[in-house]
Amino acid sequence: MKAELGTFPKDRQILYKILPLDTPLAMDIHITHMCNFHCNYCVLTQSEEDFAKSGLKREVMSWETFSLVVNQIKEFPNKLKMITMSGIGEATTHTRLVDMVRALHDADVTHKIQLITNGSLLTAELSRNLIDAGLGELKISLQGLSARKYREVSGVDIDWEQFYKNICYFSSIRGGQCELKVKVADIALEDGEEDRFYELFGDICDAVSIEHIYDVWTVQNANLDYHEKTTETTLYGLPLIDNKICRYPFMFVDILPDGQYTTFCHLLFGFEKNIREASIREQWNSRGENEVRLKMLQGKDNFPMCRRCSIVNNTYHPEDLLMGHEKEIESRLREMYQMYT
Repeated sequence: MKAELGTFPKDRQILYKILPLDTPLAMDIHITHMCNFHCNYCVLTQSEEDFAKSGLKREVMSWETFSLVVNQIKEFPNKLKMITMSGIGEATTHTRLVDMVRALHDADVTHKIQLITNGSLLTAELSRNLIDAGLGELKISLQGLSARKYREVSGVDIDWEQFYKNICYFSSIRGGQCELKVKVADIALEDGEEDRFYELFGDICDAVSIEHIYDVWTVQNANLDYHEKTTETTLYGLPLIDNKICRYPFMFVDILPDGQYTTFCHLLFGFEKNIREASIREQWNSRGENEVRLKMLQGKDNFPMCRRCSIVNNTYHPEDLLMGHEKEIESRLREMYQMYT
C-alpha cells in the first residue's frame, strides 16, 4: 500500500513551544451549513427544533462575505498553515466553490487549501476545475463501501461504482499538485471490510484512515450501537486521555456562513463578533480572545459550555497537548497581551 495511515497533517509542531501565535495556524471557512446527505450520526439530521438548540443555522455563505474573509486574512503578518473549505455541510453544493478556491489561491494567504467533502458530487469536470484553481488537498469522507451502506448510513442512493471511478479519476489527474486523502468511519464498515477499504484506496491516495466516530452533538435518534464503538480510542485511534486544555483557542479560527467569528466550535464565549463589526485579526488579538486563552489554561471546565465537550479528548495529537506547560504559556501570553491593549 502506497498511502500513509492517518489523514491528519503529519508535519506538526510542538504547539506549546510556539505559543502565542500572531497568525492562526489553521482556519475553517464554513461556506455552507447545508448537505445533500442525511447521515444518521450528524447534527444536520436533527429536527429543526433540536438543530436550533445547537446554535447553528442552515445557511450558505455569500460571495460578499467570502470576499471579506479573504481580504481580512491578508491582514495577518504570516500565511496560515492551512485553510479548510468545510464546516458543517457539504462544500461541493456551493455554486461558487471553485471560485472560492481560486480566490484563496490567488490571495496567497495560506500554504494549503483543503476541501473536505463526501465526494458524491465529484465529477471529472469539477475535479479538473478544483485542481486548476489551486486546491492543495482533497479529503473525502466515505459513508460505506457499497450503495446499500450509503442508503443505511446517509439515507441516499448512490451509484457506488461510478462514485469510486470519480475518485480514481481525480487521483489520476492530480499529479503533484493536490494531495488525495480518503477516510471512512468505523461505523460505516461491515465486519471484515477493513482490508477491502485499504485495497480500494491504499494505492490511489496519499493517506487513508479508518476513524472512530464519537458523540460530539448527542444527536437525537442516533443509533446507539454505533456510539458504543467510540469509547475505547480517539478519532485517530489513540488512547483516550483526560485532557483538560482545549488547543483550539490558541491556534484555530472558524468563520461561519454569515461571517460570525468563532474559536473552532460554533459556541460563543461572549467576545466574538461578526467580521463586519470587527476584523478576524482584531478578534484574534482581542482582549476577549486572550482572556479565554488564559482561562482555558486553568482548564476547560471553567467554561460551562465546554464541560461536556469530548473534542479535546477525542481529537488530540501528542504534539498539541498543553498540559504541564501552563505557566510558560501564560507568561508569554501576558507579554503578548500587553502588545494589543
